[in-house]
Amino acid sequence: MRLLQVRDLEDWIDRDALLRDDTPEPPYWALVWTGARSLANYVEEHVACADRSVLDLGCGLGLTGIVASLKGGRVTFADHEPQALAFARANAALNGCCGYRTQQLDFSHDSLGQRFSLILGAEIVYDRPLFAVLINFLLRHLTPDGSALLADAHRTNTDEFYRQLDARGLAWTRTAVQEREDNLPLTVHVVTVRKGSAW
Repeated sequence: MRLLQVRDLEDWIDRDALLRDDTPEPPYWALVWTGARSLANYVEEHVACADRSVLDLGCGLGLTGIVASLKGGRVTFADHEPQALAFARANAALNGCCGYRTQQLDFSHDSLGQRFSLILGAEIVYDRPLFAVLINFLLRHLTPDGSALLADAHRTNTDEFYRQLDARGLAWTRTAVQEREDNLPLTVHVVTVRKGSAW
């Protein structure tokens, strides 16, 4: 697979401004996160996508959605950054995907007019105030027999997210994937979430 990426990404980040906390969020969407690679590999090896409606939530460069599309999924690439969607479109076309669409979306307040049998999210579980919001989004947008696959690299403490899944009646399991990042070991959990009645 080939991915178009932002050249010299570090040049676009004002580290001094980040330390002062007076700058917009850096372009996280432009990174190929380790969790995205883990999730893409998991989908490639373990997940049936043919004829399924798939949402790549927080798609960034589109890696996981491209894998799902190449396996026959009808993919919607969604991100709140229009630049990310431009890259996802270009990368999907570059890899010969068809039948996909893009949608600008901020899951913290936007909603889509459809449900999906598979929702993919790579490293989108990190902001504690948004845990409940993300769970509400999943409840609204998963089909009754659908599932969400979330890659969690534990860059923040996400234990509360799983407690909230339990409290809302969502069933979940996780698979540990051993990765390396910057020459250091990193455990990424690929978490499968389903509505309790469909487990």
